[in-house]
Amino acid sequence: MAEYVDAGKAVDWSSLSGVLGSAPPAVRNVSYERILRARSEPQNWLTYFGAYDGQRYSPLEQINVDNVRRLTPAWVFQCGPAGLQAGGSTYAFEASPIVVDGVMYVTGWDGYCWALDAVTGRELWRYKHATPFDTSLCCGNVNRGVAVAHGRVYMVTPNAHVIALDAETGKVVWDRTNGDVRAGESATLAPLIIKDMVIVGSAGGEFGVRGHLDAFDLETGERR
Repeated sequence: MAEYVDAGKAVDWSSLSGVLGSAPPAVRNVSYERILRARSEPQNWLTYFGAYDGQRYSPLEQINVDNVRRLTPAWVFQCGPAGLQAGGSTYAFEASPIVVDGVMYVTGWDGYCWALDAVTGRELWRYKHATPFDTSLCCGNVNRGVAVAHGRVYMVTPNAHVIALDAETGKVVWDRTNGDVRAGESATLAPLIIKDMVIVGSAGGEFGVRGHLDAFDLETGERR
């Protein structure tokens, strides 16, 4: 297997966060078998697309063609940028939130991840990956979301890392490099849980990189 070249180190912003809260253990019992039956839990959104069939369909019926016009915001969560953004490019929210038993997990640009109270929007914890400013990014500093399983939140970062966070505290459990940033590779996708592995892919096609898929052990982070 090829050895990936890291982008170097940056300040661990999560260590500077003033938000050091905790979230309920909602993800502790999320397993591959439970994600397989995701359609039986319409109140939750356990994986990207909502289920493995990829239809993004919800059977919930409280919102319908008759009352949708009466929707109004219940809460707004805002997180302003702090410091320089990697790549010096544009940044935005492009993530589909994951919701498990009242807790929402969502990512932002530049290695941000938050756990929020899905009812009130209150921030429960935040994580900020140390992304070197000179990381090569073509078309915007974005991220598409997380995967959750067995008490952990899995995400990728602009400088091509795969990270497992403790779902209750937001603390790093393991951190693995998944791409060669000096060759133009990065990562933006939402990981996918398959049995005892987390599956991720690479980004950077605009720089002519050869895309790849990798599988990591959920527990240890070992690349399979």
